[in-house]
Amino acid sequence: MPRITLRPLKPENARNFALLLGGVTRPASMMARLPHPCTRSSAQDWIEAHSTADSWAFGIFRNRDRNFLGAVALNTAEAVPELGYWVGRPYWSCGYATEAVHAIQRIAADRGITRLAAETFAQNQASQRVLLKAGFRPEGAVPRDFPAAQGTNDVYRYEKDLRCSHSFFARAAGTGENPTIEPKKTAELAALNRSLAVDTAGVFTATARLHTAHNTE
Repeated sequence: MPRITLRPLKPENARNFALLLGGVTRPASMMARLPHPCTRSSAQDWIEAHSTADSWAFGIFRNRDRNFLGAVALNTAEAVPELGYWVGRPYWSCGYATEAVHAIQRIAADRGITRLAAETFAQNQASQRVLLKAGFRPEGAVPRDFPAAQGTNDVYRYEKDLRCSHSFFARAAGTGENPTIEPKKTAELAALNRSLAVDTAGVFTATARLHTAHNTE
């Protein structure tokens, strides 16, 4: 059975953001614009800003207890669409981030996106391992201004060509290790919803085989 479900973020998920990130002094994330300090109000603003046609944001929920684990988002406004994610500290080193990255790649591939980029703090080795496991290649270090991290920090940029992955996703359908993706019920993502296979429960299921059952990230 899949371990996680991706559900479109809603304003009420701001409470989950605040609970997991409110006491974090330096967000363990690849998202440059996470609210900091993270309050319900700032988190709600972030969720609303990322609920557009150009930004697909999902909460990561654990299936066995429906716990909110973190979030994963895709910004398609960039020349190379950028992936970002975070998982709360209580859920680190369990493989959830890797599974979420695989799931969002399937969404991007099914929407015709051929390349993805991601950036992570140079010192965030856990995020770097997640990206490498997901097939991203390092492109080098670049300086970025991160207000939440109190200034300019070097980040490592990674990219992945999804054209090689799409056939892999198709071949791996039905392996039983796939996370579930619930549709975002907006006009902007109607095409996305149609591009994913509907199961008997009426939810949309990613078909990428997750070869990360024993990952530590």
